[in-house]
Amino acid sequence: MKETSINDLNTRLTEEESNIVDSIINDLNKDTDKKQPSVPKKPPGQMPQIPGQMPQMPQNEPMKVNVTPEQKKMLEGMNPEEQQKFLREIKEKQDNFKKANDDKKEILDEEKIKEIKMSAIKELQNSIKEPFIISIIAFLFSIPQINNLFLSTKSNIFVNSDTGDITIVSLLVKSLLVGIIYYFVKKYNIV
Repeated sequence: MKETSINDLNTRLTEEESNIVDSIINDLNKDTDKKQPSVPKKPPGQMPQIPGQMPQMPQNEPMKVNVTPEQKKMLEGMNPEEQQKFLREIKEKQDNFKKANDDKKEILDEEKIKEIKMSAIKELQNSIKEPFIISIIAFLFSIPQINNLFLSTKSNIFVNSDTGDITIVSLLVKSLLVGIIYYFVKKYNIV
């Protein structure tokens, strides 16, 4: 019986096989990392160093796929090509799901922006509303017809007998009326 030296064995894996092995090892390491303290790992794509053998160059990074325990069991029963195909399908589903979530997030962000704009407009309307109401009421009490009401009383309290103009008391009454009207408008949300 002839013995074969370990150095004579072909230990190089194809890139595809290496990616599959790395993916499975990464998945297994994720499970054990949760249970045990972390142990330094070799970079993915490198085979263990055998004495007397040239070190291998790192290969392309394997695709990162999150698999469930059921999917892991299914992977164990497949050959490397089937495993790679299965992992690609899982990765594609996960990418599609992530893209759909990102699209949903983007729509929510647009709705949030629209909501913020609407609340800013409402806040601006509310802050302008009070000064506008006061301005309208003050304008109405400053028109000549209101002054004529005071002049028609012919009372020395409201009309200056020398000039025929309204007095300070008339202006005070007008300003009190503006305040009272504003109070009722504000209290009963008339506008």
